Amino acid sequence: MMMVIVNMTVMNILETKTLKTKNKKRWW
Repeated sequence: MMMVIVNMTVMNILETKTLKTKNKKRWW
């Protein structure tokens, strides 16, 4: 589904920004 792909992309971008801000906190 497209929504799943979009959701994964958004989560990936958010994870990247979070890792840049504080790389000691991990979502996965």
